[in-house]
Amino acid sequence: MQRGKLKKIAVYCGAASGSSAFMEAARDFGRILAREKIELVYGAGSVGLMGALADSVLENGGSVTGVVPRQFTKEVVHQNLTRVIYTNSMGERKKIMLELSDANVALAGGFGTLDEISEAMVLLQLGALNSPCGFLNTNGFYDKLFEFFKDAKKENFLSEIHFDMALKDENPQRLLEKLSSYKRPEEKLYWDNF
Repeated sequence: MQRGKLKKIAVYCGAASGSSAFMEAARDFGRILAREKIELVYGAGSVGLMGALADSVLENGGSVTGVVPRQFTKEVVHQNLTRVIYTNSMGERKKIMLELSDANVALAGGFGTLDEISEAMVLLQLGALNSPCGFLNTNGFYDKLFEFFKDAKKENFLSEIHFDMALKDENPQRLLEKLSSYKRPEEKLYWDNF
């Protein structure tokens, strides 16, 4: 894998734990980020998948930046992060996370996770962002979402090029390789395929 491109990755995931498979996937992803010397940028949470991911990066010698709205209580903010950036809103949090990162990854999660990765995908689609977007598909968690993407493509709401912008893999190392090698299509090709 060409590692020079990815220095920081924004990861969106649940503040809940889900099943043990999701917790292990978060810890595994954290170990890989630390090993590859890729800084984690995430929502600063101390619990659930968020906490497991950050703990794993830190325990393996990696660097973690947490970005969190001031409205969140200190109890939910991870206390051992390399750096914490406080924002005035969730919108500002998303903006800063996108600005700081070379790529965006969704682990398992709920509405917040979907909101954050969707905004990154839309900005990539519109050309306002060049950072690739990927889904760690632990236990097929995102299979139904990708079925929706296929249906949207079939009904001409997504072009082939737009559909291909959503990277997915159940293996974290392969997902990082896909993110590292992704190149956004040229603008003319991009809009001609709508």
